Amino acid sequence: GLRTLTIAAPSRPAAEALARTAPAGITVHAISLDEPTVLTALEKADLIVSADPTIRLDARLLQPFHTLLEAAGESALSVALERAGGQVIPYREVRAQHLSAQLEFVTGWKYDPRSLIF
Repeated sequence: GLRTLTIAAPSRPAAEALARTAPAGITVHAISLDEPTVLTALEKADLIVSADPTIRLDARLLQPFHTLLEAAGESALSVALERAGGQVIPYREVRAQHLSAQLEFVTGWKYDPRSLIF
């Protein structure tokens, strides 16, 4: 499971505010996108979650072993990561998974997320 989480935001205070929402038991590192530690964090990361589609990273930092989950809409990161050979989980698929889970909770029926992509 998830043991360590690095949150990078446009400013350290913004990252620290997001870090306070992380579940107990997870070690959280809050950094600014301008800090040099972003390089180290990306080198160690397997999964990148894009919560702000307007944020851009230097394409040279993206590696084939990265997976990008678009949590808030399509981003320029997805194009850059695909060019680097990484995988992207598009926003529409994330929303379909979320909707499928909600519908199952409410109705008790299982829904195939692929049928819910819109």
